[in-house]
Amino acid sequence: MEIKDMATAKDQEKRLKIRSPFNQSISFDMIDVESDILKNISYTGIGIDISEHGLGMTSDYAFKKAQVVKLHLPLQEMDRPFSVFAEVMWSMPAKSHFRTGLRFLQLNISNFGIDI
Repeated sequence: MEIKDMATAKDQEKRLKIRSPFNQSISFDMIDVESDILKNISYTGIGIDISEHGLGMTSDYAFKKAQVVKLHLPLQEMDRPFSVFAEVMWSMPAKSHFRTGLRFLQLNISNFGIDI
């Protein structure tokens, strides 16, 4: 991963809302556009914290800043995962995995009656 793709700790401090703990397994999908063939790729990660505007998580995947992913969040209020698109705001190595901060796109999940 190149330095320009990783954010600094100052980027992490620009949150709009305080996040609550969210220790849940998360699946996410994205389209691989760097290869000659477009393909849908699925991964999993572990949530760290969440707010109505974004999510912190860890995974084995090295995200790039501004990458868009489709998250599938397990929420108690719903029988099935809640899917939402999110933009990678920052990502950095953390021991044997990567820690990533994501901003939900075009969504404020408090509008859906979901408690964070």
